Amino acid sequence: MTLIELRKRLARETGLNADNELQAGVLDDLVNDAAQQIYTQTDLPRALREEAFSVDTTDTVPRITLPERVGEIRGVRDWADRIKLHDIRPKYNSLPWPNDVLYTFRILYETPIARSIDNALGLYMVPLAGDPTSVEVSIVGSTADAQELHATFAGDGTGSAVGVLWTSIASITKDAITPVDVLLLEGDADGAEMARLTSYGDRSKYIEIELYEYGGKACCCSEPTWSADRCLEVLYKPPFRPLLDDNSTFQLDGYDYEIIYTAVKIYRIRGLGAEATDSQIAAAKVHAVRADELLAQRINDKIQGEELVIAYGPARWDSRKLRGLRQARYGRNVWLGGPFQ
Repeated sequence: MTLIELRKRLARETGLNADNELQAGVLDDLVNDAAQQIYTQTDLPRALREEAFSVDTTDTVPRITLPERVGEIRGVRDWADRIKLHDIRPKYNSLPWPNDVLYTFRILYETPIARSIDNALGLYMVPLAGDPTSVEVSIVGSTADAQELHATFAGDGTGSAVGVLWTSIASITKDAITPVDVLLLEGDADGAEMARLTSYGDRSKYIEIELYEYGGKACCCSEPTWSADRCLEVLYKPPFRPLLDDNSTFQLDGYDYEIIYTAVKIYRIRGLGAEATDSQIAAAKVHAVRADELLAQRINDKIQGEELVIAYGPARWDSRKLRGLRQARYGRNVWLGGPFQ
C-alpha cells in the first residue's frame, strides 16, 4: 500500500479524519513510527543486503568507512573465511589477548564524514536546484579556535559554513526533504566527497572499521601495511527509509497490515493517561497483542520457503515402515517385487 492508502485505512481504525490536514499529519507520523518500529526491532526477512567492496590502501593505519547505504553491519568475509568483528575495546587488553581467532576487524564508531581530517579543511556544498531557502544544512564540529562551532549552508551553497576550516566534525544534518542527495565536498567543487545526506534522510552517517587488530602500538615505529586490492564482502542492513510522499511504500513488501495494527497500538498506548479507563487499557493491550501476532505470522510466512525441509522418502503412512506386530497385522499388502502377500 502507498502512504495515502495506509493513511485512509488507519483513519478508519483510529477515528481520525484523513481529509483534515492536521489529523492527516498525525496519521502520517503514526504510519512512519510503526514502520520504523517494525523495521528496526528485528532483521526482517529479505531486509539484508550484501555487497563486495574493493579496498586499495597502503596506509599504516588501514581504516575505511563504508558507504552511507550501509546502515548496520551484520557480517564481513573475504575469499578465505568469515572475519570476526570486534568493538573498539579488545585492542586495549594486555593479557589474555587474543583468546580466540586472530583474524578480526574492529568496528570503531559512526562518523558523519566519509574521509578523515588530517589537519584542517573546508567544506564545499554542491548547490541544489530550486529555492535556496528550502533547506538548511547544519554542521557541528571543531576548529583550531573553537572546540564546538555551529555553521550552516543554504540550499545554494552559501552560508556561515563557507570558509570554515574544520579540524573535526561531530554531525551534519538537514532540516527538509530534498529532490536530490546533498553532497559536501572537500575544499571546492573538484574535491573528494566528504559527506552525502540522502534526499529522504536528515543526517549523514558512515561506519568506520579498522582492518586489523593488534594488542599494542608504538608511535615511533612503522607498522605493517595492509595488502592492496583486497575484496571484502559485507552483509548489512540498509537504513530505514521513511514514507514521505503520498505514493511512498514501505521498503519491504507485505507488511501493510502489520504497519496499520502497529500504528493503532502506538495510538492507543499514547492515548493512555492517568484518567484512562479499564476498557481503554484493555483495548490498548488487545491491539498490542494483535500487532505482534500479525508481525510474527508475516515473518514466519516469509521464511517458510527458506527453512522448510522436505523428505522425499516413503510417506508416513507407508506400510513398509511398520515393524513387529504392527507389520504382521497391517503389512500384508507390501510390494516385494513379486505378487502381493
